[in-house]
Amino acid sequence: MATRVGGVGPEWVWVNEVVRLIDRRLAAEDMSLSEFARRVGERHGLAAETVERRVRAARTSEGVMNVHTADRYLVLLDCHLRDLPCYRDAVDGVLPREHWPRRA
Repeated sequence: MATRVGGVGPEWVWVNEVVRLIDRRLAAEDMSLSEFARRVGERHGLAAETVERRVRAARTSEGVMNVHTADRYLVLLDCHLRDLPCYRDAVDGVLPREHWPRRA
């Protein structure tokens, strides 16, 4: 699973950007969170209830999410990490490294 473009990119992304993108795609595809959680669970060997709980918790979070976790969710919605402004700007050099999302 390639999550970094050219081997350079942040290890973390803003969780609110991930959740907004997930919610937009779910609405566009008229897919419930439960169905999405089931698909993620099947594809990655996770309990659907766990995935759904994590996404619901992420909706109220203001932290960061590991790029590998974000990528697992986004790929099932035909999205890419570059669809997240913080990741795209970091990889493209618009966002200086000192402003990349990072875990506190």
